[in-house]
Amino acid sequence: MSKLREYLARTLKKKVDGHGIVVWVDDHREYGAEVARSLCPSDALFAAWDGSWYALRREIEPLITSAEPPRLVIYQPTKTPKEDPLAEVRDAGTEWKVRLATLLKDALKGELSPARLDEIARQARTLDEAEAALPAGEIVEVPLQAALRASEPIELALRILADSTDGVLDADNRWDDARRFLQRAFGGEPRGTGDALRNAVFRHLVLVELEEALGPLPENLGLGPGLADREQRRRARELLARWRRDLDRLSTYRDLAVRAEGDLGLNGALEWDDRVADLDTVPLLEELALGRAVALLQRGDFQAAGELARKRKQSLWVRASVPEAREWQPRWHAVESLIRLASNLSANPVPRNVSAGEILRWYATSGWLVDQAHRHCEAALSDLRDYGHLDGPIVEVRRAYERWLEALLDRFAEAMEQGLDSGLPRQSEVHKTYVAPGEGVTAYIWVDALRYELGHELAEALRGTHSEVEISVAVATPPTITPVGMASLLPRAERGLGLSLSSKGEVEVFVDGLPVRTVQDRVNLVRAAHGQVVDFVLTELFDKSENALRKQIGSARLVIVRSQEIDEAFESDHTAAAWRYVKEIRELLVRATARLAAAGVERFVIASDHGFLILSRPLGPERTIEPLGGEGELHRRCWVGRGGTTSPSVMRFALADFEVAGDLDLVVPRGLAMFGVAGARRFLHGGLSPQELVVPVIVVRAHLAAPAAGGKVTVRVAGDRITTGVFSASVQFEADLFTTERHVRVSARDGRGREVAKVVAGEGYDDQNGFIRLRGAKPQVLTFRLTESLTKGDRVTLHVYESDTDRLLAKARPAEVVTDVGVD
Repeated sequence: MSKLREYLARTLKKKVDGHGIVVWVDDHREYGAEVARSLCPSDALFAAWDGSWYALRREIEPLITSAEPPRLVIYQPTKTPKEDPLAEVRDAGTEWKVRLATLLKDALKGELSPARLDEIARQARTLDEAEAALPAGEIVEVPLQAALRASEPIELALRILADSTDGVLDADNRWDDARRFLQRAFGGEPRGTGDALRNAVFRHLVLVELEEALGPLPENLGLGPGLADREQRRRARELLARWRRDLDRLSTYRDLAVRAEGDLGLNGALEWDDRVADLDTVPLLEELALGRAVALLQRGDFQAAGELARKRKQSLWVRASVPEAREWQPRWHAVESLIRLASNLSANPVPRNVSAGEILRWYATSGWLVDQAHRHCEAALSDLRDYGHLDGPIVEVRRAYERWLEALLDRFAEAMEQGLDSGLPRQSEVHKTYVAPGEGVTAYIWVDALRYELGHELAEALRGTHSEVEISVAVATPPTITPVGMASLLPRAERGLGLSLSSKGEVEVFVDGLPVRTVQDRVNLVRAAHGQVVDFVLTELFDKSENALRKQIGSARLVIVRSQEIDEAFESDHTAAAWRYVKEIRELLVRATARLAAAGVERFVIASDHGFLILSRPLGPERTIEPLGGEGELHRRCWVGRGGTTSPSVMRFALADFEVAGDLDLVVPRGLAMFGVAGARRFLHGGLSPQELVVPVIVVRAHLAAPAAGGKVTVRVAGDRITTGVFSASVQFEADLFTTERHVRVSARDGRGREVAKVVAGEGYDDQNGFIRLRGAKPQVLTFRLTESLTKGDRVTLHVYESDTDRLLAKARPAEVVTDVGVD
């Protein structure tokens, strides 16, 4: 209840307490019957004249003639006629009349200036209009509020500055009122109408926000004395902050900010200052912040650089649907990735003077973090249009990674000459240890080239779907090529693997004396050990319904799932595309486990055949080793056979040294090098490095996270339209008593069902697993980037799915593409 109503209610109660009957005369109709009824004391009766004195008399007659005098309020919104139908009622009680102007002065004495009270009294015709003026205190013109249908100062300012209200202001001739209000509310010297006024006011707001953060600005930028007092400055900052949060008004903010930045000549006038680290007033701040982050990175202050990058990722120019986000979102993601890689390189130096086993154990504990950070960094860099100011830092960090990698491979090679007794489980024991016990219906998933750091990411993503996820380490069987690694995952592999050469000089693999030449041989060996077995390729799981999967699995106790996608992606040597594709493969694997769990699978064992080296640039001729001769099979990182020559750039081992039966030798490059074999020159495996040897084993107890008990999810594209290759949307989760958060993924599809955009940033977005964490009632803003070109008139619909069950939770109203938008 407003102070005006509180005053009226108190006064009316005193009147009723003193006189019993009160006739409230409001012949100027400044209050209204509903207001009067709402203010009537709770223990009093109420009656109102509605055009008929006769009807009013009939209503109150039983009350005023009763033995007990009533407590009664009669509202009279008209003049009293000469022949007063209520004369005896007035005599029995009292008449009360309070004009709105009097009420304002009595109720608000000391809170507003007399001039302001007089102004409201002159302009307000009703209690509602007077109340509408009160939140704005001394600054709002009542007719302006009425014209623009807003009373709160910030909203009123947004209506003038951000909305299409010129026609209203023109029609009502309210530009003088608008200028007066803007000056009172925010200071400055507003001039002009339309765009001229908006630009002038916005320049003032920009200077206020910058000066509040930095203190006095350079003389050519300063506000000048007296142009904004303390309250006006506070209100100006609040206006800009609310404007930046308003998805539907972002485009006007962006246009005015770009214009103000140029008009004020900020580029060249401003230098970086840590006090603006949280500001996103104008896009220039991103350029200044980038320079600062690069300087911090180059001097090794990774903590400060990372903190600045995290702050800038929340900036309007990074996360919102403004054209600048198309540049700054991937750029800051790249900066953050460079910092993470440089930090991990510093925190994980290669051990010196230790055994090969100790190096492998170190790698399995923390060394893998460097390779993961390198892969993330390269994936982030692949999203940049150009490197620009990052070119130097990129070169430096890549060189640092190569030095780290060379040191690791050189020291491991030296240690390997003393033997490989790691003390870690062997890959050939995976089936016996994890699969053979046969605990419930088990899916045994063979993922080609799932190296250890990728396994950690997969395990983390699986924890969002299943409650019990454990990751262990195993040492792959040399040579780290697919036929050997896959054979090592089979039943009886723990009894011994053997390699021989065929008459064509090709390597043949034997498991416990049985030849394993093809995929079918592998499956047959599993069937021999487990009986009924169902065999799937990963992508097949998404072609069938859950009922069809359940029926196909039937009474089988073991399901084999084969995935070659990671290996195929990198072997194509289209590495820039593969960086992104690997993330999608991980999500496919997570969803595959969810589908199989729904079809009755109770447990998963996920294993890999080998790891790999992945480089920022292809190995050049200076790192290429000539073939050895002799009889054998040559790969990029190994040669298996007999005879041949051994140069100082390679190491030769008898395969028997690795408990692999046969009379063959294994020759591998020392350090970072490869044999001259056709194929990818950045994706390498087959050799003896921690990255190639250390592989993950992930054991999952199937348990789909229970569907959320409740809570509503809504999603909306800002403005319900798409105008550029980057757009924003808000997702909101209304929690209930049982559910306080949800993990979801958002799909953007056109009318033909194509995925046409992906989330690249936003509140609650995890850029490693692609999920969004929804919590709290506040809308969370997500930034999308188009992945497919769209044509004017196309429509894009956002779908929100529960991350663990793929259940559809919400669907946005289709957003119209208002112009042709191409994708680079």
